[in-house]
Amino acid sequence: MPEAAEKLKMLNQKMYSMKRSNLKTFFMVVATVSLFAYLTSCSESNDSHPTGKITVSMTDSIANYLAVNVDVKALRVHVTPADNLADNDSVSLDSSQWFELETHAGVYNLLDFSDGVDTLLAQGELPVGYVSQIRLILGENNSIVTLTDTFALNIPSGSTSGFKILVNQELTDVESLDLLFDFDAGKSVIVTGNGVFQLKPVLHLVEPENL
Repeated sequence: MPEAAEKLKMLNQKMYSMKRSNLKTFFMVVATVSLFAYLTSCSESNDSHPTGKITVSMTDSIANYLAVNVDVKALRVHVTPADNLADNDSVSLDSSQWFELETHAGVYNLLDFSDGVDTLLAQGELPVGYVSQIRLILGENNSIVTLTDTFALNIPSGSTSGFKILVNQELTDVESLDLLFDFDAGKSVIVTGNGVFQLKPVLHLVEPENL
Protein backbone atom coordinates (compact mmCIF):
# COMPACT_ATOMS: atom_id res chain seq x y z
CA MET A 1 0.00 0.00 0.00
CA PRO A 2 2.70 2.52 0.84
CA GLU A 3 4.29 1.75 -2.52
CA ALA A 4 1.00 2.31 -4.35
CA ALA A 5 0.46 5.58 -2.54
CA GLU A 6 3.92 6.72 -3.52
CA LYS A 7 3.25 5.93 -7.21
CA LEU A 8 -0.06 7.82 -7.08
CA LYS A 9 1.68 10.82 -5.56
CA MET A 10 4.35 10.77 -8.26
CA LEU A 11 1.66 10.54 -10.97
CA ASN A 12 -0.21 13.50 -9.55
CA GLN A 13 2.98 15.51 -9.43
CA LYS A 14 3.71 14.64 -13.06
CA MET A 15 0.20 15.63 -14.17
CA TYR A 16 0.44 18.84 -12.20
CA SER A 17 3.78 19.58 -13.86
CA MET A 18 2.28 18.92 -17.32
CA LYS A 19 -0.68 21.19 -16.57
CA ARG A 20 1.67 23.95 -15.48
CA SER A 21 3.73 23.46 -18.62
CA ASN A 22 0.64 23.56 -20.84
CA LEU A 23 -0.71 26.56 -18.99
CA LYS A 24 2.63 28.30 -19.38
CA THR A 25 2.61 27.54 -23.08
CA PHE A 26 -0.95 28.88 -23.35
CA PHE A 27 -0.01 32.11 -21.65
CA MET A 28 3.05 32.45 -23.87
CA VAL A 29 0.89 32.04 -26.97
CA VAL A 30 -1.61 34.57 -25.69
CA ALA A 31 1.18 36.97 -24.84
CA THR A 32 2.74 36.54 -28.27
CA VAL A 33 -0.57 37.15 -30.05
CA SER A 34 -1.24 40.17 -27.86
CA LEU A 35 2.20 41.59 -28.60
CA PHE A 36 1.73 41.03 -32.34
CA ALA A 37 -1.65 42.72 -32.21
CA TYR A 38 -0.16 45.65 -30.31
CA LEU A 39 2.73 46.02 -32.74
CA THR A 40 0.36 45.80 -35.69
CA SER A 41 -1.87 48.44 -34.13
CA CYS A 42 1.11 50.71 -33.60
CA SER A 43 2.23 50.22 -37.18
CA GLU A 44 -1.21 51.04 -38.53
CA SER A 45 -1.39 54.06 -36.26
CA ASN A 46 1.95 55.34 -37.57
CA ASP A 47 0.77 54.87 -41.19
CA SER A 48 -2.41 56.89 -40.54
CA HIS A 49 -1.07 60.38 -39.81
CA PRO A 50 -3.66 63.20 -40.02
CA THR A 51 -4.04 64.47 -43.61
CA GLY A 52 -5.05 67.81 -45.09
CA LYS A 53 -7.20 68.33 -48.16
CA ILE A 54 -5.54 69.89 -51.22
CA THR A 55 -7.41 71.30 -54.20
CA VAL A 56 -6.04 72.51 -57.53
CA SER A 57 -8.24 75.08 -59.28
CA MET A 58 -8.03 76.94 -62.61
CA THR A 59 -9.64 80.26 -63.58
CA ASP A 60 -9.84 82.27 -66.74
CA SER A 61 -7.35 85.09 -67.11
CA ILE A 62 -8.41 88.72 -67.16
CA ALA A 63 -9.49 90.21 -70.53
CA ASN A 64 -6.61 91.48 -72.64
CA TYR A 65 -8.37 94.78 -73.35
CA LEU A 66 -9.48 97.11 -70.58
CA ALA A 67 -10.97 99.65 -73.00
CA VAL A 68 -11.63 100.06 -76.72
CA ASN A 69 -12.14 103.77 -77.36
CA VAL A 70 -13.64 104.97 -80.65
CA ASP A 71 -13.93 108.58 -81.79
CA VAL A 72 -17.46 109.08 -83.17
CA LYS A 73 -17.78 112.13 -85.41
CA ALA A 74 -21.04 111.73 -87.31
CA LEU A 75 -23.78 109.43 -88.57
CA ARG A 76 -25.18 109.76 -92.07
CA VAL A 77 -28.28 108.10 -93.45
CA HIS A 78 -28.90 107.05 -97.04
CA VAL A 79 -32.56 107.61 -97.91
CA THR A 80 -34.64 107.34 -101.03
CA PRO A 81 -37.60 109.69 -100.44
CA ALA A 82 -41.03 108.12 -100.95
CA ASP A 83 -41.85 110.62 -103.70
CA ASN A 84 -38.88 109.35 -105.69
CA LEU A 85 -39.70 105.66 -105.39
CA ALA A 86 -40.57 103.96 -108.66
CA ASP A 87 -44.04 102.60 -109.27
CA ASN A 88 -42.85 99.08 -108.48
CA ASP A 89 -41.56 100.26 -105.10
CA SER A 90 -37.97 99.53 -106.09
CA VAL A 91 -35.26 101.90 -104.98
CA SER A 92 -33.99 104.42 -107.48
CA LEU A 93 -30.32 105.02 -106.69
CA ASP A 94 -30.27 108.24 -108.70
CA SER A 95 -32.89 109.78 -106.44
CA SER A 96 -31.31 108.68 -103.14
CA GLN A 97 -29.84 111.25 -100.80
CA TRP A 98 -27.47 111.39 -97.84
CA PHE A 99 -28.61 113.09 -94.67
CA GLU A 100 -26.44 113.83 -91.65
CA LEU A 101 -28.13 113.35 -88.30
CA GLU A 102 -27.66 115.41 -85.17
CA THR A 103 -24.86 113.34 -83.70
CA HIS A 104 -23.63 113.16 -80.12
CA ALA A 105 -19.99 113.21 -81.11
CA GLY A 106 -17.33 112.06 -78.69
CA VAL A 107 -15.01 109.25 -77.64
CA TYR A 108 -16.88 106.13 -76.53
CA ASN A 109 -15.48 103.07 -74.75
CA LEU A 110 -17.22 100.18 -76.50
CA LEU A 111 -16.80 97.97 -73.43
CA ASP A 112 -19.20 100.27 -71.56
CA PHE A 113 -22.01 99.09 -73.83
CA SER A 114 -22.19 95.36 -73.24
CA ASP A 115 -24.80 93.14 -71.58
CA GLY A 116 -27.73 95.00 -73.13
CA VAL A 117 -26.49 98.53 -72.40
CA ASP A 118 -26.76 101.03 -75.26
CA THR A 119 -26.42 104.76 -75.81
CA LEU A 120 -28.16 107.23 -78.13
CA LEU A 121 -25.74 108.48 -80.80
CA ALA A 122 -27.92 110.51 -83.14
CA GLN A 123 -31.43 111.58 -84.07
CA GLY A 124 -33.18 113.77 -86.63
CA GLU A 125 -36.15 114.21 -88.97
CA LEU A 126 -35.81 112.97 -92.54
CA PRO A 127 -38.09 112.66 -95.57
CA VAL A 128 -40.15 109.48 -95.41
CA GLY A 129 -38.92 106.80 -97.71
CA TYR A 130 -36.56 103.86 -97.92
CA VAL A 131 -33.49 103.75 -95.68
CA SER A 132 -30.85 101.53 -97.24
CA GLN A 133 -27.87 102.15 -94.95
CA ILE A 134 -26.22 104.41 -92.43
CA ARG A 135 -22.58 105.40 -92.25
CA LEU A 136 -20.57 105.77 -89.06
CA ILE A 137 -17.89 108.44 -89.40
CA LEU A 138 -14.92 108.03 -87.06
CA GLY A 139 -12.15 110.47 -86.16
CA GLU A 140 -8.52 109.74 -85.39
CA ASN A 141 -8.67 109.70 -81.58
CA ASN A 142 -9.12 105.93 -81.30
CA SER A 143 -7.19 103.88 -78.76
CA ILE A 144 -7.01 100.59 -76.95
CA VAL A 145 -6.03 100.01 -73.32
CA THR A 146 -4.32 96.73 -72.41
CA LEU A 147 -3.01 95.44 -69.11
CA THR A 148 0.32 97.14 -69.72
CA ASP A 149 -0.24 100.26 -71.83
CA THR A 150 -2.44 102.38 -74.08
CA PHE A 151 -2.00 102.08 -77.84
CA ALA A 152 -3.33 104.04 -80.77
CA LEU A 153 -5.93 102.32 -82.94
CA ASN A 154 -5.26 103.03 -86.58
CA ILE A 155 -8.21 103.01 -88.96
CA PRO A 156 -7.82 101.94 -92.60
CA SER A 157 -7.06 104.59 -95.18
CA GLY A 158 -9.94 105.57 -97.42
CA SER A 159 -12.48 105.30 -94.61
CA THR A 160 -13.40 108.99 -94.62
CA SER A 161 -16.77 108.11 -96.14
CA GLY A 162 -17.60 106.11 -93.03
CA PHE A 163 -18.29 102.51 -92.15
CA LYS A 164 -21.42 100.95 -93.59
CA ILE A 165 -24.32 99.53 -91.59
CA LEU A 166 -27.03 97.97 -93.75
CA VAL A 167 -30.58 98.91 -92.78
CA ASN A 168 -33.04 98.26 -95.65
CA GLN A 169 -36.11 99.50 -93.80
CA GLU A 170 -38.92 101.94 -94.51
CA LEU A 171 -39.20 105.28 -92.74
CA THR A 172 -42.81 106.43 -92.33
CA ASP A 173 -44.59 109.33 -90.69
CA VAL A 174 -46.61 106.96 -88.51
CA GLU A 175 -43.94 105.90 -86.05
CA SER A 176 -40.29 106.47 -85.30
CA LEU A 177 -37.72 104.19 -86.89
CA ASP A 178 -35.52 103.22 -83.98
CA LEU A 179 -32.30 101.54 -85.05
CA LEU A 180 -29.78 99.80 -82.86
CA PHE A 181 -26.47 98.57 -84.23
CA ASP A 182 -23.80 96.40 -82.67
CA PHE A 183 -20.18 97.55 -82.77
CA ASP A 184 -18.33 94.27 -82.20
CA ALA A 185 -15.20 95.32 -80.32
CA GLY A 186 -13.71 91.83 -80.19
CA LYS A 187 -13.80 91.37 -83.96
CA SER A 188 -13.00 94.99 -84.80
CA VAL A 189 -9.51 95.12 -83.27
CA ILE A 190 -6.75 93.59 -85.38
CA VAL A 191 -3.14 93.14 -84.24
CA THR A 192 -0.65 93.13 -87.10
CA GLY A 193 2.55 91.11 -87.24
CA ASN A 194 4.64 94.07 -86.07
CA GLY A 195 2.42 94.67 -83.05
CA VAL A 196 0.39 97.56 -84.46
CA PHE A 197 -3.28 97.74 -83.46
CA GLN A 198 -5.77 98.46 -86.22
CA LEU A 199 -9.48 99.23 -86.02
CA LYS A 200 -11.59 97.62 -88.74
CA PRO A 201 -15.14 98.11 -87.45
CA VAL A 202 -17.44 95.11 -87.60
CA LEU A 203 -20.95 96.58 -87.50
CA HIS A 204 -24.36 95.03 -87.90
CA LEU A 205 -27.91 96.04 -87.20
CA VAL A 206 -29.68 94.36 -84.30
CA GLU A 207 -33.01 92.93 -85.39
CA PRO A 208 -36.08 94.14 -83.42
CA GLU A 209 -36.87 90.63 -82.19
CA ASN A 210 -33.43 90.51 -80.57
CA LEU A 211 -33.87 93.75 -78.63
